[in-house]
Amino acid sequence: MTYTNVFRAMSTRLSTPLGTAFLGLASTLLAPACEVDTGDSPSEEEVGSMASAAVGTVNLARNKTATGSTPCATTEAPAKAVNGSVSGGWADKWCSGESSLYLTVDLGAATQVAQFVVKHAGAGGEDATTNTRDFTIQVSTDGVNFTTAVTVTRNTASVTTHDISTVTARYVKLAITKPTSTTDIHARVYELEVYGPATAGGGGTAGSAGTGSTAGTGGTAGTASGGTASAGTASGGTASAGTASGGTASAGSAGAGTSGAWQLVWADEFNGSGLVSSADWTYEVGRVRNNEAQYYTNADLDNARQEGGNLVITAIKEPMGNQQYTSASVTTQGRHEFLYGRIEVRAKLPGGRGSWPAIWTLGTNINQVRWPACGEIDIMEQVGFEANAVHATIHTTADQNGSHNAVVGVDQPNARFYTYALEWTEQRLDFFVDDQKVYTFNNDGGGTSSWPFSKPQYLLLNLAIGGSWGGQQGIDDTIFPARYYIDYVRYYKKP
Repeated sequence: MTYTNVFRAMSTRLSTPLGTAFLGLASTLLAPACEVDTGDSPSEEEVGSMASAAVGTVNLARNKTATGSTPCATTEAPAKAVNGSVSGGWADKWCSGESSLYLTVDLGAATQVAQFVVKHAGAGGEDATTNTRDFTIQVSTDGVNFTTAVTVTRNTASVTTHDISTVTARYVKLAITKPTSTTDIHARVYELEVYGPATAGGGGTAGSAGTGSTAGTGGTAGTASGGTASAGTASGGTASAGTASGGTASAGSAGAGTSGAWQLVWADEFNGSGLVSSADWTYEVGRVRNNEAQYYTNADLDNARQEGGNLVITAIKEPMGNQQYTSASVTTQGRHEFLYGRIEVRAKLPGGRGSWPAIWTLGTNINQVRWPACGEIDIMEQVGFEANAVHATIHTTADQNGSHNAVVGVDQPNARFYTYALEWTEQRLDFFVDDQKVYTFNNDGGGTSSWPFSKPQYLLLNLAIGGSWGGQQGIDDTIFPARYYIDYVRYYKKP
């Protein structure tokens, strides 16, 4: 992927974007080789010492980009092995001439990996004799240099689980060894799942001191994403414990809790079906802004639905409310608000001239102070006539008609998923694409006119059509229905 920053001075969603483009590229290094010892029915060879840890619950490979050796049919392509279903799967035949068959998944960014789950032929109801018998699972950060993490021989199980010591990887390859038996003419994998380690919770705050025989107040429980978090203890009295979902969190030390890495506070993985949860999301309705050509519908499955592990926002060429198109804009207004932390959204954009997808936030006080005093953070927006670029933009009272923003060159964002993220502190806003920092907006200390971002914001995910920016080069009606895929939304904070 290439990243470029260029200057743009033009009208956008509510005004011209401001900010100075900045590009920061980070490098990732491959961690030491990993290893296995699962105790499953297949014979597994250790490639190093290992201390297995608790794993997370999010399948990192789901709906990611998958490639492989030549599939034996178009319906058995590599993508079928990462779609969250055991219906279909990926398959290849030895008759294709390969000495080995392989399936490779691009996780989208270098991340920590701790477990693999392989669902073989038997998991899909097929005769288990077609399972992959001898295979390795390999990891890489660059897609070129792979290290073997798991070696399996004589497998007959329908589902195999492989815990490893945590490593950093972006690419995971399942490589199948050619069998000696002439009856094994092909290999089939219904699903390859990849999981990271469970996120450990941060420590709780210390309890207050007791006075005489009076117990002090218990400390606040630490947060985590998979077990129990214990509260700080009171000095001189008894403190009650708190619980959280996730890994284990230790008690806070005297005076302060423990600081650490990002901890998941809220997420929507869109693993359901039908409409999104009304407890988390609401809808903008009608013709809302920017002279756009679409009518935003209210809870209409044709325009916004959960499907295949994604939220799919679909723009359709059909008249409604004096507009020529329908689409959807889902928001967390009145449901969830955000103040500091990391907002992360993984998405695949629709593409096509006239489309205008966005991931953005507005101040929750917008009804009181109006725009732009509420502040606006455009984590990602794209206009379809710029096929290989996305924008990061800030809007404030001081610069509602500003002259700069970050334009980030990306490779086919309408053909693959990218992770768009914002890290927000009291001092600055940092923007990322696949964990590469692409733009920074600093708090200049000028007060709310230039930094309204000391108050909560809510999130919007929308697909606009045409309008003051998206329609500058017209609308190509051949792109409809245009689909905008959102894999997940995650919100993290530090303790």
